[in-house]
Order: sequence, then structure tokens, then C-alpha cells
Amino acid sequence: TMNHTTTVPADPHADERAPLAAFFLKAGVNWLYFFTIGWILAAMHDFRLDHAITRLLRLTGANRDIRFQSLEEISAPIRENTKALWSRMASA
Repeated sequence: TMNHTTTVPADPHADERAPLAAFFLKAGVNWLYFFTIGWILAAMHDFRLDHAITRLLRLTGANRDIRFQSLEEISAPIRENTKALWSRMASA
């Protein structure tokens, strides 16, 4: 005789939890991403690496002094790219 109890999922709430887990994973990755960027920018200021980067930007024609830009200004394009990437991943 066939055992029909095997068709019942071991965890009936797994389907409900999956989107929540995905959401927290996304939030965690996003947080880690911006934390890392913030840490790198802070390190740059500590080691005066921002001078070198500013010089490099000047050479490449992007004549903007990174030191007079706030973290918001610097990270805005990065945030936009991340949002676009997330929406692309969500719609895929």
C-alpha cells in the first residue's frame, strides 16, 4: 500500500517564511554593503588617501574634490545603482 503522508510538507510554514528570509537577507546584504563603503571612506580620510583619489579624479577630468563632498553625495550614485540592481533581480 502507498503511504500518502509523504505528500505533506515537513514544514507547513516554510512557504510563508521564505519571502521573509529573502527580505532579511536583502536588508543584511544592503547594510553590509553600505557599512563597507562607509568604512572604506572613513579609512580613506584617516590615511589621506582621499588626496590621491582627488588627484586621480582631477586627472580623469572629474574635477571634483572628494573631500568637500558628504558621504551622502558620494554614496548617492552607489545607492541608485544598488536600487536598480535589486529591482532588476526582483523582476527577473
